[in-house]
Amino acid sequence: MSIEQNRDLAFKCFDAINRQDAGGLAAVLSPKWAEEIRGWFAEADAAWPRLWMDVVDTVAEGDRVWCRVRTSGTRGSCAGNPEARREWTSTSVWFLRIADEKIVEVEWLFDELSLMRQFGAIITPTL
Repeated sequence: MSIEQNRDLAFKCFDAINRQDAGGLAAVLSPKWAEEIRGWFAEADAAWPRLWMDVVDTVAEGDRVWCRVRTSGTRGSCAGNPEARREWTSTSVWFLRIADEKIVEVEWLFDELSLMRQFGAIITPTL
């Protein structure tokens, strides 16, 4: 696949995640990753209602695509905490590898510190 086709595959993946489209995920992800991400849907609905992921930047080279993603939503009930309905936004970087016209590897880094601050956590560094 060309670099542009790989980049398009990444955009299709995030579109399928946003729509919670199991068929769309199966079309772009390996079976292992399609199943794992489909498993997030019910959990995400409870913890992060109105979850939405926008691809802000991409870098593609060979069989790899890196995506900077802005994620937003509303905090629902998670980690045993009552529902807060507080809006939030955060940034992550997703690292994707493509083989045989599917995304076969997925890794990401997520700005958890920013998210915790938006929910009122007090972060105290220890030295």
